[in-house]
Amino acid sequence: GGSMRAMCIGLRFPRAEDENKLIRVAIESGRITHNHPVGFFGSLVSALFTAYAIRGIPVVEWGRRMVAGPLTEAENFVSDSKNRDADLYQPDLKFFRNAWVKYLDLRKIAGTETKPTFPEIFGIRERDEFYNSISRKGWGGASGHDSVIIAYDAILGAGSSFKELVDRGVLHGGDNDSTGCIGCAWWGAMYGFGDAPPNLFNSVEKREEAAALGRHLFLISQ
Repeated sequence: GGSMRAMCIGLRFPRAEDENKLIRVAIESGRITHNHPVGFFGSLVSALFTAYAIRGIPVVEWGRRMVAGPLTEAENFVSDSKNRDADLYQPDLKFFRNAWVKYLDLRKIAGTETKPTFPEIFGIRERDEFYNSISRKGWGGASGHDSVIIAYDAILGAGSSFKELVDRGVLHGGDNDSTGCIGCAWWGAMYGFGDAPPNLFNSVEKREEAAALGRHLFLISQ
């Protein structure tokens, strides 16, 4: 829940000079309901990657950029003795980072690489096995770290194809509404509606209200 509602924060603070604000707002948004590093760092990634998408940063760079800079700043922020619950966060503070470092190494995009490496066979069964393997309780996408890793993995594999994004990020046996919500938001920030079938969005309830709010958030960010 913390990670799947934070993408709008990236829409509000997409600029590089506003990254410090994005980090703090995303963390505070996440820990309202998920007062644990795995939860609120998931919120951070959802917001941050939305900002990266708007800024046109290549997708393959998102993970390593996040680990190298914003995640370190976020860890320092929540560890500050002036911050509430700072001592409670310490035992699990590095879990999120370790999960991401392991993932980036697996896809061979931790350095300057320009293309991720996927298994030769990576169908529905193989994806579900992978998603469950990185989860905390065997249900891929149910926590702050794996929800954003799965969404990112789907974005990396899908490119500009909405169908491929849905196949990878939505049609799996885990917490797929979370991973789908996050992945589709990032994809939309890059491609708009792209090649998504119009029947999926033309008649969505409160579509105009949501679109107006999105436009307003983006306009006040400029």
